[in-house]
Amino acid sequence: MSLGICTKCGREWSGSSACHCASCCQHFASLSAFDRHRVAFECLPVEEFSTPHGKHGLPRLVSAQRANGAVWVTSLRDLPAIPE
Repeated sequence: MSLGICTKCGREWSGSSACHCASCCQHFASLSAFDRHRVAFECLPVEEFSTPHGKHGLPRLVSAQRANGAVWVTSLRDLPAIPE
């Protein structure tokens, strides 16, 4: 069952915490990840999501693969565990 579908790109999602930007069609795992991709009410270019920023030089967002496709997450701890 789909909770959302983007009329611009056709992406579907079912997670209640997922956010999809109707402007740039990027998909985010949470509202906080969505908020990090916007600066001064504008979408950052995708290339800037993973570039180091801030006093610790950590990426703004990290890409993760989920069952319904790629999503941007706020930190490395949100990435799924890699099986050994």
